[in-house]
Amino acid sequence: MLLTLENIYNLDANKETFARAKKIATTRRWRDLQTNGKQTWGQCKSSGAAYYTTVADNTNPEKISFICTCPSRHNPCKHSIALAFLLVEQSGAFRITEGVSERVKELTAKKNAPPPTHDEVEALERQRAAARRKAREKRLTQMQAGLAELDLRLSDILQHGLARAEEQGDEFWENLAARMTDAKLGGIGKRVLSLQNLRGQPDWHLKMLKKIGEIYLLSKGFQNLDKMPPALQQELLNQAGINQKREEILELEAVPDTWLVIGQTENTADEKLYERRTWLYAENIDRIGLLSDFAFQTEPYKETWQVGQTLQGEMIFYPSAYPLRMLAKEVRRTDEPIHWQGYPNFAEFADAYAGALGQNPWLSLFPAFLIGVIPVVRDGELILVDTDNKILPARLSEGFLYKLSALSGGYPIDVFGEWNGEELFVLSTVAADRFVDFTLPPLERKKPVWGGW
Repeated sequence: MLLTLENIYNLDANKETFARAKKIATTRRWRDLQTNGKQTWGQCKSSGAAYYTTVADNTNPEKISFICTCPSRHNPCKHSIALAFLLVEQSGAFRITEGVSERVKELTAKKNAPPPTHDEVEALERQRAAARRKAREKRLTQMQAGLAELDLRLSDILQHGLARAEEQGDEFWENLAARMTDAKLGGIGKRVLSLQNLRGQPDWHLKMLKKIGEIYLLSKGFQNLDKMPPALQQELLNQAGINQKREEILELEAVPDTWLVIGQTENTADEKLYERRTWLYAENIDRIGLLSDFAFQTEPYKETWQVGQTLQGEMIFYPSAYPLRMLAKEVRRTDEPIHWQGYPNFAEFADAYAGALGQNPWLSLFPAFLIGVIPVVRDGELILVDTDNKILPARLSEGFLYKLSALSGGYPIDVFGEWNGEELFVLSTVAADRFVDFTLPPLERKKPVWGGW
């Protein structure tokens, strides 16, 4: 089959795969590019130190086939498509040879081998299951050792008083957080690192005592992991920073609905990894979910979500004691109107929040869609007043405080925000049936500075 750009774009792959392939279709990412006219191969550098071997076989006059050693379940994968792009657009980068490498022979023979028997499939699955159990046990052993050390450190802090904790320098908290990361407890390490930022704040001792209590509860939960219900076991693993693979999530049941983007915010802890949180309301199931997107340094986010945008399609909720985070499986934009619901007063909101904490004691953010509240600025601080004249402390990104007051004009409006247990961070409001976004512009990305050799 003659390989052309038209043939490449007719391959069975989605737009996201083509976009990723274009980024790595550069000779800087490849080595050992060779072709014998019928088979083309090369090695593409992974995100780590390894290289993936990719083969394109165009001996079939009707269809080109691909082989790649990457873990992707999609065929063709992004490396296969990138190799095809290179062959069409930069053919001079390939060394012409008559034979094939031993690695290509091995991969081709493996692909053309007869399918495994039922007994062979079962034996292989038993081996994989045993390997997964062994890896899990090893990681849990590391985690238990880290938690034992954490218990000793926290007990020492409480025995000597929080005043001593305030005197500890950044190095103390950074070292303790690093120890947790080494013990495969990255999520707990982040919580520990956040303690150093509490020093010097108003009522810092109350805030630190609360945070230490949450970490201690998390530690004790891990020590009794096997006794927990499955949902809480998964939540504890989530809190520790053990992420589930995208492929595993895609196998779970999807929720079809009409989704309204109601809020968005972005943050970064180290100016290297950026996180964007996008909240969506599902009309039919009357539920709010969260899309978390990540980008490294100057890389853009894979998807674009805009507040007020309406989507039609399927989302998958990640397993959790109180599921919030989602994965967009297949969605498209739509102009269909959507009707939303929220909490008509703070009493119902408080009941819902208490119920969520009952399911997940480590819930750090809770989405709140509040209906008919009046924003009031008192001594430069924002509070929200409901229909029962109850008040709720709130805040906005810098520069939006008086814009919210102007939109309200002293009358009730609907607002959406993230509740952290102490105050509501307002992300959007509804004015004249239109969402007004209070999100700051995207964070400025700093280009990496490379040191000399």
